Amino acid sequence: MASARIALVCADLVGTTAATLDAAVTHARTREQFGRPVGSFQAVQQLCADQLVRVESCRSITWQASWAVDELDPIEALSTSRIAKAYCSEVGRAVCEAAIQVWGGLGMTWECPAHRYLRRALLDRQLFGDERVHLGAIAAGRLAHDSPANS
Repeated sequence: MASARIALVCADLVGTTAATLDAAVTHARTREQFGRPVGSFQAVQQLCADQLVRVESCRSITWQASWAVDELDPIEALSTSRIAKAYCSEVGRAVCEAAIQVWGGLGMTWECPAHRYLRRALLDRQLFGDERVHLGAIAAGRLAHDSPANS
């Protein structure tokens, strides 16, 4: 079942993005700059809040894909899983890159765990195709379904 494997990769992306964001927020609470935690700066707060919205959106669409694997026919489940994979693949990379920004210069060093999260998200992005592959498959399926020959 391709849809189940794709949904599983989406779940891994959700875990990766959530762990990345948690680590970045922890760093922002403890790292001080100008005598204040960097998490007290509005730019860092907004960046983290935006990433939280993205992580929760990934979680929601992954739940939908997981439900579809169990409850829908295989073609619909595959389509739902592809939509989730396309979205989660893009968001996974974006959240991890934003976390590196929260870490600042430290985020680009080997001592920081952010690069491991980013590499995990990039690997998951490529498993079973990245967002371009899935969006192309979704479009091809919809065009074939809506073609005049099928009317």
